[in-house]
Amino acid sequence: MSVDRSSDAPEARPLSFLGAAGFSLAVVLLLQLSLSITEAAHPGAVTDLVSVGTCNLLAHAIALFAIMRFYEPSGSIRNVLALRRAPLFALLLAAVVGAGLAPGASWLSTLVQHRFPPSAEETELVEKLFSTATIGRRVSLFVVLVFVMPACDELLFRGALFTLLKRGRRAEIVVVATSAYHVFTGGMNPRGILATLVMAIALGWIRAVTGSVLPALACSMVFFGMEVVPVSLGWEEPAWRLPIVFAGIGAALVAVVGIALISRRSACVTDARLADR
Repeated sequence: MSVDRSSDAPEARPLSFLGAAGFSLAVVLLLQLSLSITEAAHPGAVTDLVSVGTCNLLAHAIALFAIMRFYEPSGSIRNVLALRRAPLFALLLAAVVGAGLAPGASWLSTLVQHRFPPSAEETELVEKLFSTATIGRRVSLFVVLVFVMPACDELLFRGALFTLLKRGRRAEIVVVATSAYHVFTGGMNPRGILATLVMAIALGWIRAVTGSVLPALACSMVFFGMEVVPVSLGWEEPAWRLPIVFAGIGAALVAVVGIALISRRSACVTDARLADR
């Protein structure tokens, strides 16, 4: 008599919004714990961007491992993280969205900063953390802020959490929920909360429409690269004026329309969105 061994495989479990919020909180706690341990072992680590990036990567990796083990123990990692094929033009247009929104986000954060100025301690910490005094610091600034941080956020929020929450739910609700989790893990800083929320919603929409995390990742990397690349090259931080801000928003809106049109006609997008269901 044959034995059906498929029944021995662990079954997938549904993820609730409360559970997703718990994992978001866990990332914050793990990051703080790892930073505390690193600071105790090497004083001054909290002002070293490489140490901060490494701790951030560790916290997200532990959270993603726990999500896979508990909710998708026998599932495909690529599918849960939404590492699915996406049209080339969707990737390029997503990058345009990131580049277009960057000046507006920077301008908005500067405007809010005038209303809520940072303390002297915060200013000193930021100056040490984002110092470009040496070539090594410039390289680490580029790698951590343009690649490591965006990858961690996208694979968690638009990857695993989005994929598991999307099952049986409307995309709009999942976009709002994952955006809220993203803002929460960012520390709820009043000087950047609005810009972060707008960007998170845009990333969630791109993820929902394309069915893949890759366009959202391209958008996020270019978004941060617009600010980081000039500084990494030793140039002054860009000061975006209103005409450039509005031009960027216009370009982002055109790119969004393009992504929507491409996604409707693409076979690989259809397959990716079916995988979400």
